[in-house]
Amino acid sequence: MVPTLLVNILASCILGFLMYRYIAHPEKEWIRTLLMVGFCGGFSTFSAFSFENFLLLRNGEWLWAAGYAMISVIACLAAVAGGYFLSKLYW
Repeated sequence: MVPTLLVNILASCILGFLMYRYIAHPEKEWIRTLLMVGFCGGFSTFSAFSFENFLLLRNGEWLWAAGYAMISVIACLAAVAGGYFLSKLYW
């Protein structure tokens, strides 16, 4: 679970960083699509996260599954925001 969570957080941070740089530039739509949807989408492991949560639920570990899902969502949202604001500082 931990490696999946860390990869998802890192991908979210990169996505947030790229978002600030490319979201306001419609002329660079292809770059945004390539990097944000292609790279970050392929790098992030939502399917692995879903599978791990399914296994927890199947094994009756409801509390662990709920905690893992909440931590993943909160941490990834925070990582997107952190990447966005880092990009804003440096670009």
